[in-house]
Amino acid sequence: MRRSSALAPLAVIALALALRAQNVWHVRSDALPGGDGSSWSSAFDSLDSALSAARASVAQDEIRIARGRYRPATRTNPADPRSATFLVPSGTKLQGGWNPFTNAPPPAGLAVATQLDGGLGSVGAAYHVVTIEMFNQPTDPRAELANLTVTHGRANGVASGDVDGGGVYLPAATSSVRLDTCLVVGNSAARDGGGLYAYCINVQLKWSRFADNQAGGSGGGAWVKASTFLSGTSFARNSATDGGGYVGLKPFIPTTAGTVHLRINGCRFKANEATNLGGAMHFPGTGINNAANYRILNCTFSDNQAGVAGGALSGPLGGVGWIINSILWGDSAPLDSELTLGIPVDYSIVDGPGVYPGSVGATNMNFDPLLNGDQSLASNTSPAIDASSGLFTPQDILDLDGDGITAEPLPLDMARAPRLVGNAMDLGAYEHP
Repeated sequence: MRRSSALAPLAVIALALALRAQNVWHVRSDALPGGDGSSWSSAFDSLDSALSAARASVAQDEIRIARGRYRPATRTNPADPRSATFLVPSGTKLQGGWNPFTNAPPPAGLAVATQLDGGLGSVGAAYHVVTIEMFNQPTDPRAELANLTVTHGRANGVASGDVDGGGVYLPAATSSVRLDTCLVVGNSAARDGGGLYAYCINVQLKWSRFADNQAGGSGGGAWVKASTFLSGTSFARNSATDGGGYVGLKPFIPTTAGTVHLRINGCRFKANEATNLGGAMHFPGTGINNAANYRILNCTFSDNQAGVAGGALSGPLGGVGWIINSILWGDSAPLDSELTLGIPVDYSIVDGPGVYPGSVGATNMNFDPLLNGDQSLASNTSPAIDASSGLFTPQDILDLDGDGITAEPLPLDMARAPRLVGNAMDLGAYEHP
């Protein structure tokens, strides 16, 4: 009897998961009113309607969104029109770029055909274009946004407290999100996270771009306090007081000593700006117990600038982190033009009058990597070619090639070209053909 009693909860959970069959909803901006969302011919005419249907469901729903522009209408405060936001239930996937005439999904790399636009006309702009809700129950996974542009969010509602996350907003600790092939552009926040604000459990950024976002505080592109994975993602022309492109904080969930909280593989950071610290990235905290433990592999930093220190990256003295197989070139700041004091870097090209000291020996170079404007390698004579250390090969943690295998070396570079050409990977985010 005791054995049956112990198994009963497992049987209930299994039954609950079996009942969570996925619903697929369809949205078209040109659909006739009154559709039930079950097909393209009877599609919802607003994304808000599809999100309401997903919220009422017990399934892990998918919402397919036709190409076009969509503006939020669901208010979190009925008296404030700017509180309108796309309120996404946990466990729901939103994918844009669909062709409703052929029922074809978006081609690889398409992010601009379906726009979630926070512009609300005469009332101004939405505080948050997209808001991810907390888990409704323990079996809910993360929400996912794919093949979408998120733009024109303005989190400047000081009186209402809406000052973080103009683009995508995750204020609830019990939530997670994955952005796959998204463009987060032209959003702002009075405080933190102009493009993305995530105080949550887990964040995954794959094949996405953060551009021209701004924050009055930290993290012009993104402010994240969560376990985080980034692959194939770029940050360009974002600005903030600290961390023009990205700010990474130690997760609020307790972790064991030595846990890596943030892994950034094959990403690029260009022309981001901070008026204080960390033109491209900033890791706040005080030492090993309070700062995020990060690993940055095969990334490229260039043309970023900080008003005080750390043109490329800043972090606490005595913190934990490591930059490997990367290029840091042409960044600027009055102090520490590339990196603030004490950040470990190895097997990399680091700009400066002298060779940046490696943490495991003399493994760095200060030779010009010969970059193109898009940060790819301009010449087959670049010292970055075949210069990565095989001891620290980045893994395909977010499955960039979609083959279902994550326990393999990173297969593609930022141009979606083969990552390994030659005897070893090239330094930085691009592989020279």
